[in-house]
Amino acid sequence: HKHSHLYTSADLISFPGRIFQIQNSFPYNKTEMKSFLENTQANITTRNFPDSVESIRKKWKIKDGGNLYCFFTTDENNDKIVLICTKI
Repeated sequence: HKHSHLYTSADLISFPGRIFQIQNSFPYNKTEMKSFLENTQANITTRNFPDSVESIRKKWKIKDGGNLYCFFTTDENNDKIVLICTKI
């Protein structure tokens, strides 16, 4: 989504911010969430996403912290998606 302010590149470039590597991405739905994130530990961020971080944590029983960074956002087609990342 053009207002999400999440930038991607195939090349690792110098950037004045945090840099993550996308490990996986999937549509935000019950099947995918149960498969990938339910009852796990992750750092959660939302960008142009209707649910709050706290409501996502509560709904899917996700503990705070760890090495996974999950970005809940909206793509260019206005579909809700999840990006599973690790910090570089």
